[in-house]
Amino acid sequence: MGIGQKLPTVISVALAMTLDMNKITAEDIASHCTLTSLYPILAMARVHSQNPRTYAEIMATSGESRKIVKDFADNLHKVISMADESAIEKLSNLIDLNSHHLSEEFLKARMNQAKAVDEVLGRMV
Repeated sequence: MGIGQKLPTVISVALAMTLDMNKITAEDIASHCTLTSLYPILAMARVHSQNPRTYAEIMATSGESRKIVKDFADNLHKVISMADESAIEKLSNLIDLNSHHLSEEFLKARMNQAKAVDEVLGRMV
């Protein structure tokens, strides 16, 4: 549940909060998103277009899935720190390590899915 539901929901809610805090409007989003950056926006829209209680319960559910969210927050902080330090080599190495962990087979299959989504979304833009 942590990877499939809790983490994406938490990210979507935090993203919407961040947009509001920075006074970024729907029009701003539409004019600044690439197809790739649109993916988290689509997830955010899904969470905020359906029953909020369902998503609140997903986020509040106890158990091991909370560790996934906390680990993500810790890792996000690390990545932000590297980016703030302009540590391009470290960031590049990190992406490379992640790629090895995820496996070439997994990434190739997900890229094919992403390209199919891009093709559909590209027709709508």
